[in-house]
Amino acid sequence: MVTEHTPPDGRPRSSFVAAAASLCRLGRLRDVPVVLMLAWAGWLAIPWPLSDVAQARGTSDHALSTGVARGAEARGPIGARDPIASERARIAAEVHDAAGHGLAVIAMQAGVALLMLDENPEQVRASLEAIRSTSTQALDQLRSALDHIAPRPPDHDLARLVGGVRAAGLPVVLVPEEPRVPAHLAGTVHRVVRESLTNVLRHAGPTEALVRLTGGPRGFVLEVADRGRGPSGPAEGRGLAGMRTRVVEAGGTFSAGPREGGGFSVVARFPRETA
Repeated sequence: MVTEHTPPDGRPRSSFVAAAASLCRLGRLRDVPVVLMLAWAGWLAIPWPLSDVAQARGTSDHALSTGVARGAEARGPIGARDPIASERARIAAEVHDAAGHGLAVIAMQAGVALLMLDENPEQVRASLEAIRSTSTQALDQLRSALDHIAPRPPDHDLARLVGGVRAAGLPVVLVPEEPRVPAHLAGTVHRVVRESLTNVLRHAGPTEALVRLTGGPRGFVLEVADRGRGPSGPAEGRGLAGMRTRVVEAGGTFSAGPREGGGFSVVARFPRETA
Protein backbone atom coordinates (compact mmCIF):
# COMPACT_ATOMS: atom_id res chain seq x y z
CA MET A 1 0.00 0.00 0.00
CA VAL A 2 1.49 3.31 -1.10
CA THR A 3 0.13 6.71 -0.25
CA GLU A 4 1.50 9.96 -1.56
CA HIS A 5 0.88 13.53 -0.49
CA THR A 6 2.29 16.61 -2.19
CA PRO A 7 2.59 19.50 0.25
CA PRO A 8 2.81 23.16 -0.77
CA ASP A 9 6.60 22.94 -1.11
CA GLY A 10 6.06 20.69 -4.14
CA ARG A 11 8.04 17.72 -2.81
CA PRO A 12 5.94 14.54 -2.71
CA ARG A 13 6.30 12.32 0.30
CA SER A 14 5.41 8.64 0.14
CA SER A 15 4.67 6.23 2.95
CA PHE A 16 4.77 2.47 2.78
CA VAL A 17 2.93 0.11 5.09
CA ALA A 18 3.94 -3.54 4.85
CA ALA A 19 3.27 -6.48 7.13
CA ALA A 20 4.32 -10.11 6.74
CA ALA A 21 4.45 -13.17 9.01
CA SER A 22 6.19 -16.52 8.64
CA LEU A 23 5.15 -19.20 11.15
CA CYS A 24 5.80 -22.93 11.30
CA ARG A 25 2.90 -25.28 10.59
CA LEU A 26 2.76 -26.56 14.16
CA GLY A 27 1.56 -23.15 15.20
CA ARG A 28 4.68 -22.22 17.14
CA LEU A 29 6.50 -19.00 16.44
CA ARG A 30 9.70 -19.66 14.54
CA ASP A 31 10.46 -16.70 12.39
CA VAL A 32 8.34 -13.60 12.17
CA PRO A 33 9.96 -10.85 10.10
CA VAL A 34 7.10 -8.40 10.60
CA VAL A 35 7.96 -5.06 9.04
CA LEU A 36 5.48 -2.28 9.76
CA MET A 37 6.66 0.94 8.14
CA LEU A 38 4.00 3.43 9.20
CA ALA A 39 5.87 6.47 7.79
CA TRP A 40 5.14 8.76 10.70
CA ALA A 41 7.46 11.42 9.32
CA GLY A 42 5.43 11.65 6.13
CA TRP A 43 2.22 11.77 8.14
CA LEU A 44 3.55 14.55 10.31
CA ALA A 45 4.78 16.52 7.31
CA ILE A 46 1.22 16.81 5.94
CA PRO A 47 0.00 20.36 6.68
CA TRP A 48 -3.03 19.77 8.91
CA PRO A 49 -5.67 22.52 9.30
CA LEU A 50 -4.40 24.49 12.25
CA SER A 51 -7.45 26.56 13.22
CA ASP A 52 -8.83 24.02 15.69
CA VAL A 53 -5.42 23.41 17.20
CA ALA A 54 -4.77 27.12 17.49
CA GLN A 55 -8.08 27.69 19.27
CA ALA A 56 -7.47 24.83 21.69
CA ARG A 57 -3.93 25.86 22.40
CA GLY A 58 -4.61 29.61 22.54
CA THR A 59 -2.13 30.27 19.73
CA SER A 60 -2.21 33.73 18.17
CA ASP A 61 -2.78 34.49 14.49
CA HIS A 62 0.78 35.70 14.30
CA ALA A 63 2.09 32.30 15.41
CA LEU A 64 0.05 30.63 12.68
CA SER A 65 1.37 33.00 10.01
CA THR A 66 4.96 32.14 10.85
CA GLY A 67 4.41 28.46 9.94
CA VAL A 68 4.86 25.25 11.82
CA ALA A 69 8.11 23.43 12.49
CA ARG A 70 8.23 20.00 10.96
CA GLY A 71 6.72 17.44 13.35
CA ALA A 72 9.27 14.82 12.34
CA GLU A 73 11.89 16.51 14.49
CA ALA A 74 12.86 14.69 17.67
CA ARG A 75 10.62 15.41 20.63
CA GLY A 76 12.21 17.96 22.89
CA PRO A 77 11.44 19.29 26.35
CA ILE A 78 8.03 20.91 26.71
CA GLY A 79 8.21 24.55 25.75
CA ALA A 80 11.47 24.13 23.83
CA ARG A 81 9.72 24.27 20.44
CA ASP A 82 6.70 25.89 18.80
CA PRO A 83 3.61 24.84 20.80
CA ILE A 84 1.82 23.58 17.68
CA ALA A 85 4.82 21.49 16.67
CA SER A 86 5.00 20.14 20.21
CA GLU A 87 1.35 19.18 20.06
CA ARG A 88 1.80 17.45 16.70
CA ALA A 89 4.79 15.53 18.03
CA ARG A 90 2.78 14.51 21.09
CA ILE A 91 -0.07 13.25 18.91
CA ALA A 92 2.40 11.37 16.70
CA ALA A 93 3.86 9.63 19.74
CA GLU A 94 0.38 8.68 20.95
CA VAL A 95 -0.55 7.30 17.52
CA HIS A 96 2.68 5.34 17.31
CA ASP A 97 2.17 3.85 20.75
CA ALA A 98 -1.47 3.01 20.09
CA ALA A 99 -1.09 1.56 16.59
CA GLY A 100 2.35 -0.02 16.45
CA HIS A 101 1.82 -2.82 18.97
CA GLY A 102 -1.69 -3.63 17.74
CA LEU A 103 -0.67 -3.84 14.09
CA ALA A 104 2.24 -6.14 14.88
CA VAL A 105 -0.06 -8.54 16.74
CA ILE A 106 -2.67 -8.37 13.97
CA ALA A 107 -0.05 -9.15 11.32
CA MET A 108 1.15 -12.17 13.28
CA GLN A 109 -2.34 -13.54 13.82
CA ALA A 110 -3.28 -12.98 10.18
CA GLY A 111 -0.23 -15.01 9.17
CA VAL A 112 -1.26 -17.82 11.50
CA ALA A 113 -4.79 -17.83 10.10
CA LEU A 114 -3.57 -18.00 6.50
CA LEU A 115 -1.24 -20.91 7.19
CA MET A 116 -3.75 -22.86 9.28
CA LEU A 117 -6.82 -22.17 7.17
CA ASP A 118 -7.18 -25.76 5.90
CA GLU A 119 -5.35 -27.70 8.61
CA ASN A 120 -6.52 -26.24 11.91
CA PRO A 121 -9.85 -24.37 11.88
CA GLU A 122 -9.77 -23.91 15.67
CA GLN A 123 -6.44 -22.09 15.43
CA VAL A 124 -7.89 -19.90 12.69
CA ARG A 125 -10.87 -19.07 14.91
CA ALA A 126 -8.54 -18.15 17.80
CA SER A 127 -6.44 -15.96 15.51
CA LEU A 128 -9.49 -14.15 14.16
CA GLU A 129 -10.76 -13.53 17.70
CA ALA A 130 -7.36 -12.10 18.64
CA ILE A 131 -7.42 -9.85 15.56
CA ARG A 132 -10.90 -8.59 16.44
CA SER A 133 -9.96 -7.86 20.04
CA THR A 134 -6.63 -6.21 19.22
CA SER A 135 -8.02 -4.09 16.39
CA THR A 136 -10.90 -2.88 18.57
CA GLN A 137 -8.51 -1.80 21.31
CA ALA A 138 -6.18 -0.10 18.82
CA LEU A 139 -9.06 1.77 17.19
CA ASP A 140 -10.29 2.98 20.57
CA GLN A 141 -6.84 4.33 21.41
CA LEU A 142 -6.44 5.95 18.01
CA ARG A 143 -9.84 7.61 18.30
CA SER A 144 -8.89 9.00 21.67
CA ALA A 145 -5.55 10.32 20.41
CA LEU A 146 -6.77 11.82 17.15
CA ASP A 147 -10.17 13.19 18.17
CA HIS A 148 -8.95 14.62 21.48
CA ILE A 149 -11.49 12.54 23.35
CA ALA A 150 -10.84 12.37 27.07
CA PRO A 151 -8.87 9.15 27.48
CA ARG A 152 -10.06 6.27 29.58
CA PRO A 153 -8.29 5.59 32.85
CA PRO A 154 -4.90 4.23 31.79
CA ASP A 155 -4.35 0.48 31.93
CA HIS A 156 -0.80 -0.16 33.13
CA ASP A 157 -1.29 -3.86 33.86
CA LEU A 158 1.95 -5.50 32.72
CA ALA A 159 0.65 -9.02 33.32
CA ARG A 160 -2.29 -8.32 31.00
CA LEU A 161 0.03 -6.85 28.36
CA VAL A 162 2.37 -9.84 28.48
CA GLY A 163 -0.60 -12.21 28.39
CA GLY A 164 -1.76 -10.62 25.15
CA VAL A 165 1.66 -11.04 23.56
CA ARG A 166 1.79 -14.67 24.68
CA ALA A 167 -1.61 -15.24 23.10
CA ALA A 168 -0.20 -13.84 19.87
CA GLY A 169 2.33 -16.68 19.81
CA LEU A 170 5.46 -15.24 21.43
CA PRO A 171 6.63 -16.93 24.65
CA VAL A 172 7.40 -14.23 27.21
CA VAL A 173 8.92 -14.76 30.64
CA LEU A 174 7.78 -12.09 33.13
CA VAL A 175 9.88 -11.73 36.28
CA PRO A 176 8.20 -11.45 38.69
CA GLU A 177 4.88 -12.72 37.35
CA GLU A 178 3.02 -10.04 39.32
CA PRO A 179 5.39 -7.08 39.18
CA ARG A 180 5.01 -4.07 41.45
CA VAL A 181 5.96 -0.86 39.70
CA PRO A 182 6.26 2.48 41.52
CA ALA A 183 3.13 4.50 40.80
CA HIS A 184 5.03 7.44 39.31
CA LEU A 185 6.73 5.10 36.81
CA ALA A 186 3.76 2.91 35.87
CA GLY A 187 2.93 4.71 32.63
CA THR A 188 6.53 4.95 31.43
CA VAL A 189 7.34 1.32 32.26
CA HIS A 190 4.20 0.07 30.51
CA ARG A 191 5.02 2.07 27.37
CA VAL A 192 8.61 0.80 27.29
CA VAL A 193 7.56 -2.84 27.76
CA ARG A 194 4.87 -2.56 25.10
CA GLU A 195 7.14 -0.91 22.54
CA SER A 196 9.99 -3.33 23.28
CA LEU A 197 7.80 -6.40 22.81
CA THR A 198 6.42 -4.86 19.62
CA ASN A 199 9.98 -4.53 18.34
CA VAL A 200 10.59 -8.17 19.22
CA LEU A 201 7.58 -9.18 17.13
CA ARG A 202 8.70 -7.01 14.23
CA HIS A 203 12.41 -7.59 14.08
CA ALA A 204 13.74 -10.47 16.10
CA GLY A 205 12.16 -13.71 14.95
CA PRO A 206 12.85 -14.92 18.50
CA THR A 207 12.17 -18.09 20.41
CA GLU A 208 11.55 -16.27 23.68
CA ALA A 209 11.46 -12.83 25.27
CA LEU A 210 12.21 -11.81 28.85
CA VAL A 211 10.72 -8.93 30.83
CA ARG A 212 12.48 -8.45 34.16
CA LEU A 213 11.74 -5.78 36.75
CA THR A 214 13.88 -5.29 39.83
CA GLY A 215 13.71 -2.70 42.57
CA GLY A 216 15.94 -1.89 45.50
CA PRO A 217 17.67 0.86 47.45
CA ARG A 218 19.51 2.03 44.33
CA GLY A 219 16.42 2.37 42.20
CA PHE A 220 14.20 0.53 39.76
CA VAL A 221 15.45 -1.36 36.69
CA LEU A 222 13.47 -2.64 33.72
CA GLU A 223 14.99 -5.02 31.19
CA VAL A 224 13.36 -6.44 28.05
CA ALA A 225 15.49 -8.93 26.13
CA ASP A 226 15.03 -11.50 23.39
CA ARG A 227 16.96 -14.39 21.92
CA GLY A 228 16.57 -13.33 18.33
CA ARG A 229 18.15 -14.79 15.27
CA GLY A 230 21.01 -12.33 15.03
CA PRO A 231 23.05 -9.66 16.79
CA SER A 232 21.42 -6.78 14.98
CA GLY A 233 18.31 -5.14 16.30
CA PRO A 234 16.00 -2.33 15.27
CA ALA A 235 17.58 0.94 14.25
CA GLU A 236 17.12 4.00 16.44
CA GLY A 237 13.81 4.89 14.83
CA ARG A 238 10.77 6.56 16.34
CA GLY A 239 10.09 3.58 18.62
CA LEU A 240 13.46 3.49 20.38
CA ALA A 241 13.77 7.27 20.31
CA GLY A 242 10.33 7.59 21.88
CA MET A 243 11.22 5.12 24.63
CA ARG A 244 14.45 6.98 25.34
CA THR A 245 12.60 10.30 25.59
CA ARG A 246 9.97 8.93 27.96
CA VAL A 247 12.55 7.34 30.24
CA VAL A 248 14.68 10.48 30.38
CA GLU A 249 11.62 12.63 31.07
CA ALA A 250 10.83 10.32 34.00
CA GLY A 251 14.32 10.91 35.40
CA GLY A 252 15.89 7.65 34.22
CA THR A 253 18.56 6.44 31.82
CA PHE A 254 18.00 4.31 28.73
CA SER A 255 20.18 1.91 26.77
CA ALA A 256 19.46 -0.51 23.94
CA GLY A 257 21.64 -2.76 21.82
CA PRO A 258 22.63 -6.27 20.72
CA ARG A 259 23.21 -8.99 23.30
CA GLU A 260 26.21 -11.26 23.41
CA GLY A 261 25.38 -14.44 21.56
CA GLY A 262 22.51 -12.88 19.64
CA GLY A 263 19.35 -11.04 20.39
CA PHE A 264 18.59 -7.54 21.58
CA SER A 265 18.00 -5.90 24.94
CA VAL A 266 16.45 -2.70 26.25
CA VAL A 267 17.31 -1.46 29.73
CA ALA A 268 15.75 1.46 31.61
CA ARG A 269 17.11 2.52 35.00
CA PHE A 270 15.30 4.87 37.34
CA PRO A 271 16.70 6.39 40.54
CA ARG A 272 15.04 5.66 43.84
CA GLU A 273 12.23 8.14 44.48
CA THR A 274 13.13 10.64 47.16
CA ALA A 275 10.69 12.41 49.42
